[in-house]
Amino acid sequence: EKVKLYLEGARNYFKDIKVISQFSMYSGDSPQNAEVTFNNKVVDYQIQKNNPLQIIHYTNIQSYCNIINSQLIRLYDCNNLNDSKEIELGLNRIGFQTEEKWVEDLKKFHFIFSASEYNGKDDFNMWRLYGDNGFGVALVFEIDENFKKWNGIHLSKVSYSEKDINFQLIQDFIKFHNEFQEKNKLFIKVPSLIPLLSAFQKNDIWSIEKEFRLVATCVYDKYDLKTKSPIFESINPFLKNTLNQSVNNAGKLVSYLEMPITEKYIENKLKKETDEDIINNLREFYPRLKLKKVIFFFFLKGTKKGDSLLEYSYNIIPSKINNNVKLENSQF
Repeated sequence: EKVKLYLEGARNYFKDIKVISQFSMYSGDSPQNAEVTFNNKVVDYQIQKNNPLQIIHYTNIQSYCNIINSQLIRLYDCNNLNDSKEIELGLNRIGFQTEEKWVEDLKKFHFIFSASEYNGKDDFNMWRLYGDNGFGVALVFEIDENFKKWNGIHLSKVSYSEKDINFQLIQDFIKFHNEFQEKNKLFIKVPSLIPLLSAFQKNDIWSIEKEFRLVATCVYDKYDLKTKSPIFESINPFLKNTLNQSVNNAGKLVSYLEMPITEKYIENKLKKETDEDIINNLREFYPRLKLKKVIFFFFLKGTKKGDSLLEYSYNIIPSKINNNVKLENSQF
């Protein structure tokens, strides 16, 4: 009854919110509180039919080659991001107070792939900040309306200002949640929807990035790096249920998930599957970031490194990705 009442109020902010799992604690004959998981897809950016979204990801040459060779992108935990206040600032901005220990856990369990909004032009500042000072590469991805079917992976614009319409909506929702919880003591644990909302909040000093984020949540065992969630693999069939780890340039240990970006990758994964319904279901829910374009900054033009990079791209992209990826020089 409490959950039903909560949903009635929450739908004033997220009209499609619903419960996907619920574990109730009883006192006497009636449930008193619960651990509730909502359909967190309500946070997602709405892509219009026949109007796909394009995003651009700036990176260095080595990372570019890794993406092409593996046909995978990496979603890193928040400890690998350039803002040390990730998640914490977001929770504070939307009005949700919490303990520092919990925030540190959230940073470990939220995985992010960052890109920028792309409207046909690359950005000089982003080359400088993330494209290896102009000696790197930019990849343009396209995402269509089928994104709404992506289970367990979320895409949204980052909010930098409290004047944003979406921010006001989220802040009002958090106010409703806090007041409801104070009165009814419904939730045993904070619903995962709330820290997920905070993952799309940043300080306005980063606003030049015009960032879009892909975010996945994965609670894992720190010893064997396997997910603790029994449903993780079922809702993320193409995100590995065992994490990878590496050491970043700052000497910090970071974890990451990998997500495929090509049709070829999924077909190889499905070769051993014989059930036609499972195959069709996985194809439908497969998160497709379609690589549309690779852009090279002018610093590389006419250099030995630039010539080698072009040769690599012309030789490898058709076999690894497809023949429709455009290669072009930056407008700068």
